Amino acid sequence: MTTATPEAQTGWRWWIAWSLWVVVCFIGSAVIGAIGLSALGALGLKFPVSTTLMLLGASTAIYLLMLALVLSIPYAKKMVSWVSLGFTRLLNWSDIGLALAGYIVYFVAVLGVTFVITKLIPGFNASQSQDLGFTTLYGAERLLGFVVLVVVAPIVEETIFRGFLYGKLRESRMPMWPAILTVSVLFGLAHGQWNVGIGTFILSIVLCYLREATGSVWAGILVHMINNAIAFTLLFVTQVPH
Repeated sequence: MTTATPEAQTGWRWWIAWSLWVVVCFIGSAVIGAIGLSALGALGLKFPVSTTLMLLGASTAIYLLMLALVLSIPYAKKMVSWVSLGFTRLLNWSDIGLALAGYIVYFVAVLGVTFVITKLIPGFNASQSQDLGFTTLYGAERLLGFVVLVVVAPIVEETIFRGFLYGKLRESRMPMWPAILTVSVLFGLAHGQWNVGIGTFILSIVLCYLREATGSVWAGILVHMINNAIAFTLLFVTQVPH
């Protein structure tokens, strides 16, 4: 389910180029965000909000900057479109059904892989959650946190990894499974902690397969949202110790 692409844009050089482009934009947005926060701190500016709200606002800005950087030059060169990003149609009921099925597959796979790893590596901490810079959210923080982590993050990450990167790798004639593994490895590494990366790697495999099967990112976005919503509820609503 890929779109046609000129022969000049196919082959292993383009596979490396597209992968490196996403990595550079990911690191670049994080560096720019860190510089921006440091500059605000150096200027001694005071804002009438909590540190957590500041972090959530900064995370939103970094997500949007990352998306803008990834799409910037390809869009200017007319190398990307809504269709190539996987927004080929509107969300429909089949996407919802596939998302529920996809999440079940992901959940069972994570349980199985985690069980095996904990047996092979006794010191592996499977319960450690991703370090977000905060451990509690209350009031306005919880509302903004939900928007950032459950809505913004899945949409941006799916657009970049399963939409842009996976789409470009397949357009440049990379076979399906090497493309799935490439995207999933980079997606896992992007989350920093290796125990978290294992789960995101497995999640990405499911999401890439849905992208391939449907030609759309909608089902993947929904799976990603379901996963983040459950994690958000456990971490910040029921306050399960982690």
